[in-house]
Amino acid sequence: MSRPDEKLIELGKSFDRQLAITLPLQEEQQRLHQIYERALADAGLPDSASAFVSKEGRRLAKITGWRDATDKANRAHNELLVLMKKIYREKPTTLAGLAVFVTAVTFDQFDFETDFLLPGFARRQGADVAEKQLIRLAKFARAAAGGTQ
Repeated sequence: MSRPDEKLIELGKSFDRQLAITLPLQEEQQRLHQIYERALADAGLPDSASAFVSKEGRRLAKITGWRDATDKANRAHNELLVLMKKIYREKPTTLAGLAVFVTAVTFDQFDFETDFLLPGFARRQGADVAEKQLIRLAKFARAAAGGTQ
């Protein structure tokens, strides 16, 4: 016989592993985006939102590494979305399962930002009181279930 919420807990572990993969990829993407923006400015092109449609903008995205970094980060992030949707299909019956579910809800609430459990996130996002409490709830649930806070 399987343990209560076994599937949900395994999904939560997969989510945490994928989060650990995705965060550094997104940090690298952001670092390279700054380099890309500087290259655009040096070339006299507008910001990246409009420059990427130009041949020169795409060339600079490639040579700065930003394009590849973005592709890698997006693929990793999409895996988080797949896991979140799988978590949503489950019904938690234990504290550990609830911790997984609340973590997925918090990720979703903040428009799929991956650093939502890191210190200072709420302040950087300008979170309102309810959003701050949701982050606290996710951290408390994870800690109470034996995970990290």
